Amino acid sequence: MLETLELIARFCHLRVSDVARAFAWSEHKARRQLNSLERDKLLLSAERPERTKVYGLSARGRNYIKANSSQDVSCASSLRYLRSLGNYEHRCLANRVCLYYGDALSYSTEYEIQTGKAPVKSLFGKIPDALIYTEQGAIWVEVERSKRNEISWADLLHWFVLVFDPVYPEKPILSGQHDLYIFRLEFYCNRTFIQSFCNRLQAKVGEIRAKDLMDCYTVFTPLDFADY
Repeated sequence: MLETLELIARFCHLRVSDVARAFAWSEHKARRQLNSLERDKLLLSAERPERTKVYGLSARGRNYIKANSSQDVSCASSLRYLRSLGNYEHRCLANRVCLYYGDALSYSTEYEIQTGKAPVKSLFGKIPDALIYTEQGAIWVEVERSKRNEISWADLLHWFVLVFDPVYPEKPILSGQHDLYIFRLEFYCNRTFIQSFCNRLQAKVGEIRAKDLMDCYTVFTPLDFADY
């Protein structure tokens, strides 16, 4: 029970499928656990407009974690909050990336990053959608669901070259306290974004240099967003 509450506290809200993925449960088992916690008033739930049910901590659930765990927890949801989550699909996908890696690696969720509970909040003005921690350094996660305008593309490419181009000999430190470096950038996106990023980077730095940067530092995961 406590593990489930602690998990939701890290993400702020989760779906049945997310909890099932995190604990390698069937969705039936995850739903039963979440409904039991809701009956005990430790969780709240709300049905989204797309008919997906999401769960968040109640004030009682937050207080239960504080009394029984060393985890720093501050979030407590309201039904109004759960029904009106902004950027909901984007957050769900960023959450799934963390849960995918969570079997073997530690991570910081988008919620933890935005609320100051991660080692870093931004780098050169850009905020990650998730951070995955490996022995080589941090994987910076970017979820791309929206169409970028020209200014947004220019900002992204400038940031990418600034962070990863070998012309800048020192990799940027994400956190001076832990000497945490960016090891890789992972995009979760559609195929149109991949092609556009490649074309624009080649136009900015040249074909050979662009290929080197993408081969060394970039992973693209093409997705059908309807699955998330």
